[in-house]
Amino acid sequence: MATRPARVAHGAIYTRRWVVEMMLDIAGYTADSDLVAERVIEPAIGEGAFIEPIVDRLIAARGDAPWADLKPCIRGWDLQATSVELTRKRVVQMLVSARCPEPVAEQLVSAWFRVGDFLLDPDRSYVGTLVIGNPPYIRLEDVPNELSKAYREAMPTMGKRADIFVGFYEQGLNLLAPGGRLVYICADRWMHNDYGKALRRKVVDSFSVDTVVSMHDVDAFETQVS
Repeated sequence: MATRPARVAHGAIYTRRWVVEMMLDIAGYTADSDLVAERVIEPAIGEGAFIEPIVDRLIAARGDAPWADLKPCIRGWDLQATSVELTRKRVVQMLVSARCPEPVAEQLVSAWFRVGDFLLDPDRSYVGTLVIGNPPYIRLEDVPNELSKAYREAMPTMGKRADIFVGFYEQGLNLLAPGGRLVYICADRWMHNDYGKALRRKVVDSFSVDTVVSMHDVDAFETQVS
């Protein structure tokens, strides 16, 4: 796969492929599992860093299942229409290369990816067995006041000077099926700082933490971050 230029926009910091593969392994989203039965949510698809490996693995694990049966397997959001369209085109190419009829491939990507705000416009009829991704990094004070207020009202854990990724944790947990898994690569400040207190309480009260991988000093992204 060609390396894409690193860029940061709208809080987006793109994840290297090896990190995504490791996260999918940790989540148990592997080709020897029944991935057709999985319901994967990617809350900020960006340029497809997570989506492409997910689709690769889904294709490999499809077996004899009809292509149309893959329609409920993935849901992805992004605020940027250009990012969603780019991802749709790439995924159609992947599916067609795997001998999926192009009209079916177009139907699949139309169902899989949508332009929208994951925090304010989730598909609550879709319950995920896996929520995975790299949430955007934006401090709430850098968000326009009206939007910041809407986020705080929708996501009660986003208190004080929280980063927007706190809301992505809350929304991801809200959309999990019983027994589902959430795997994010994210700053760990919410685990220590005061603004993460409500999110930590939500996790303790209703969920559990199985794995924490410390990635300080690891070159995990396509651009330098602290």
